[in-house]
Amino acid sequence: MYFRSGTYTGISVDWTDLTGIRLLNFPNERPVLDGEYRFGQLAALRDGVSNVTFSGLTITHYDNIYGNGAIDLYGAVSNVTIENNLFDANGTDRALDHHLYFGSGSARGRITNITVRNNTFRNAAAGNIHSFGGSNATGVVVENNRFVGGKWGILISNEGQSDWDIRNNTFVNATDSAVALGYYARAETSPVARIRLSRNIMVASAGAFALRVDQPQVASGALIDLGNIFWTSGGGAPVLWAYPTNGQTLHIAAYRTVSGQGAQSLEFDPQLVDAGGSDLRPAAGSAAVGWGAS
Repeated sequence: MYFRSGTYTGISVDWTDLTGIRLLNFPNERPVLDGEYRFGQLAALRDGVSNVTFSGLTITHYDNIYGNGAIDLYGAVSNVTIENNLFDANGTDRALDHHLYFGSGSARGRITNITVRNNTFRNAAAGNIHSFGGSNATGVVVENNRFVGGKWGILISNEGQSDWDIRNNTFVNATDSAVALGYYARAETSPVARIRLSRNIMVASAGAFALRVDQPQVASGALIDLGNIFWTSGGGAPVLWAYPTNGQTLHIAAYRTVSGQGAQSLEFDPQLVDAGGSDLRPAAGSAAVGWGAS
């Protein structure tokens, strides 16, 4: 389905067992899909949905009264591409309403092979992308996007999520964290595993974090961090690594820190470091490492 220029209201779909659907802008035109804060989501994709593309659309003012997102995925959903869109001002609940929401898997399977690229996300009520739920998303690529504002840029919380590649994105003015792994209000029982962060610019607001890791189940080797820039604008620590357990280390292979006014470069719990302190080696020329509030 090609959308011509103009504003479309009243569009909301809920699909199960469909494949090969594409919602696209007509070439060189920029349609606006406006939920008018009356519709919960533009699209809910459920068990058996595959090979779906959303491209070239402005998606705005969708407001799910139960939380979740403008585009929601639940259960055995695969091969979804979300690219070249503008997501703006979706949701009103600052804890529950997101631009994209990946929910739980189901008895039929889990969310697999999702690509989110070349989008602009701005003015999310809560998270720009929130992935939540046991047996959840695997094989997710998030690349070349711009995230502006929101409580979280990307929040990967709860259990059983794996194989995310988050690369070449810019995160600006997140009020909690640009990227968050685990969820600080929950006690998880299985890992969020194999998360690769590479070449991102992560800028958080004053008092927030560029990267926060809140669950001990994010094990050594789960987070691979290459060439990112962590920056807080006006206070706070760019990196928070919380709830460590024995043997868990944050390996930063190559990084650069840019501290905002009053900010520390990095903050870790001292339990993370072995007796010799060999796990943390700031890059040449970087500022000192902070060792916690005390």
